[in-house]
Amino acid sequence: MSLEIYPAQGLGNLKFGMTISESQIALGQELDRTVRDDVTELYFENYLNLAFRNDGLYRIGATRYSKGITYKGIDIFAAEPSSVLKAMEAESGEAFEMYGFIVFLKLGLSLTGFHDDDAENKAVTISVLEEWQSLRDELTTVSFLR
Repeated sequence: MSLEIYPAQGLGNLKFGMTISESQIALGQELDRTVRDDVTELYFENYLNLAFRNDGLYRIGATRYSKGITYKGIDIFAAEPSSVLKAMEAESGEAFEMYGFIVFLKLGLSLTGFHDDDAENKAVTISVLEEWQSLRDELTTVSFLR
């Protein structure tokens, strides 16, 4: 199965704003669920986790164990990490770092484990654009295109 990242929209057939019920139709029954304050997180096969606020999907996470996660046709967990970073920075126009995460604000996307050769912790998070925008002042500019 291939799941294409659609910045500011979602992953594959998962679209931001979907309800929990709609996500279960798309992915099947969740394997686990946690609830903290106003956030409900569901965990599915293929190591996907979905976060909901007010029953609306706003964040999608995948780990190095997730198969078929693609961006512009690049399998991000199978590809050489620097090529993934360069492709995303070229598309976004800028890259930032915060607490070990590489953030592409215009894509609503963050990566970890790609820039520091930490293959064990490779992960991607796709969020609604507003999620990282509120932290803009805390982000440090970095570049992988130099």
